[in-house]
Amino acid sequence: MREEYDPIEQVKKRLIETGAASEDELKKMDAEIRVIVTEAAEFAQSDPEPDPAELWTDIYVNA
Repeated sequence: MREEYDPIEQVKKRLIETGAASEDELKKMDAEIRVIVTEAAEFAQSDPEPDPAELWTDIYVNA
């Protein structure tokens, strides 16, 4: 059921069917993406909160 409705799975299937990517290439890409997401999540959780004085800085652009 997931493969039928999940857009990511549909794109993967089309890439393999058309020869644009192999299953191994897609698995490698997926592994690389998981590493990036894991590192970003760890950074977000371990990085200290910014100083409250920074809350209102760099939000406006002078045009």
